[in-house]
Amino acid sequence: IKRSTHPTLAICIETKAQTACYIGASFHETNYRTVWGNKTAESSVIAFGSHGPKLKTRYFYPTEQGVLEQIWFANEDVATYADVSNQAFREAISESCSTFGGDYMRFHLELDQ
Repeated sequence: IKRSTHPTLAICIETKAQTACYIGASFHETNYRTVWGNKTAESSVIAFGSHGPKLKTRYFYPTEQGVLEQIWFANEDVATYADVSNQAFREAISESCSTFGGDYMRFHLELDQ
């Protein structure tokens, strides 16, 4: 991001059964947001982390009904930047939102044999 030297990142882990995405802070402000928006739409788990520049604007990532199982936020500060005016995102947050401490997280994916 031009306004910061601190990098932001996104990581997507895919198996045959599930897709999980980690979205760093302010990643929605990068030029890659539209590409990763497609990844988040098909994800069963989305984690919004705190790695990267401080959030400056609200964010929303697309979700598909019946696919998303969990949304995780690094902390309450990150969660406050979610665009709760978007109906699909609001429903997903209210049904599956959790927070975790710091920059540590653990994904549980069902790995195929």
